[in-house]
Amino acid sequence: MQQDKDIRLEKALDIIEAGTDISEEQLQELLGDDALLGDVALANELQAAVRAQGAVDVEARLEKFHQSASSAQQLVSMGRPNTVDSPSKKPSARLIRRLIPVLAIAAAFIGAVVMLLPRSLSPNTHQPSPNTTEVFTADATPAELTLTDQNGKTLALKTTADRQPAPISIDDYCKMLSQAETERMTLDVPYGKSADIILPDGSIAYLHPGSRLRFPTDFSGPQRVVILEGEAYFKVKHDSSRPFVVMADGMQTTVLGTEFHVSSHSHEVVLVTGSVRVSSEGQQVMLRPHQQCSFANGECLTAEVDVTPYEMWRDGYLYFDNVELRTILEAIGQNFNMTVEFRNTEALHYKMRFISERNKGVQAAIDMMNRMKKVSVRQEGNRLVVE
Repeated sequence: MQQDKDIRLEKALDIIEAGTDISEEQLQELLGDDALLGDVALANELQAAVRAQGAVDVEARLEKFHQSASSAQQLVSMGRPNTVDSPSKKPSARLIRRLIPVLAIAAAFIGAVVMLLPRSLSPNTHQPSPNTTEVFTADATPAELTLTDQNGKTLALKTTADRQPAPISIDDYCKMLSQAETERMTLDVPYGKSADIILPDGSIAYLHPGSRLRFPTDFSGPQRVVILEGEAYFKVKHDSSRPFVVMADGMQTTVLGTEFHVSSHSHEVVLVTGSVRVSSEGQQVMLRPHQQCSFANGECLTAEVDVTPYEMWRDGYLYFDNVELRTILEAIGQNFNMTVEFRNTEALHYKMRFISERNKGVQAAIDMMNRMKKVSVRQEGNRLVVE
């Protein structure tokens, strides 16, 4: 049972956090489930390395662990740990977040990120290309988050430079309501910002940089309809009498209560929990949890996907698993409104895992990337240069 499994896992992690080694026998007794063995064994290995204060060959320890735990290629960052693959189970976003404080002290002792990558992906055998590729161009006139009513009245929502994302509650747009009757609102999230907004029914929208959400100030009709331009993760409050509908560039996603991600840029919907109905251009499909629907050339394509990156975004992280460096740096550029230039164009297609807290700012993301020792990333004014 999942609840019993979670309790056993929490107990094991508690022991690790207390600084106690877990023997193989204790692992078996605590877990009683081979699917969880890799998660806790890895945490125990890393914690042991931390206590040794770098006196052990950390890379060799991890190599040995990975060979015994899984035949899949894996990689781990000591300062900001990632998930561990296994043939039968992928750790949840909850486990990843739990391991972050467990290993936070590691950065004080071990200054490098340990990477176990396929040799075919290693950039060390290549010479940097003289060509350059710009994968994201910053907005030259960065702006604050704004709420605008149907009459064009705008309220700027000031945020600090290091606050990502900015939480917004109904109180913020009540400031406008107190001055004039408002029926519809538009939330604009510029590049370099992100926002979590609580809608009038208690549902929450987690908006990506460069996105816009239009919504009524009162869901009084038979449906709760919002209009999205860009990307957002929705956590919808259940209401069987009033479906929640997201309109996004010709796509219509209808739910009663669930969690899902919508992108009008890529014309896709990813379902995390519950069920949704997605329709576009006369086509309609029902999604199951961990399914993605993408519309291309008038056709809906469905696929099974890992929802961890979407859950991690909701919880304030940039998280990528086996994703091209181009995509990772483009997201970093969008989140901090910085132009991203690849001077080593061969690095565009390196695949890796990466995780960083958005609240920590761009320098934390740069430092984490450089610790991987696969590329060099530096800041030149409002530009990130990858070599």
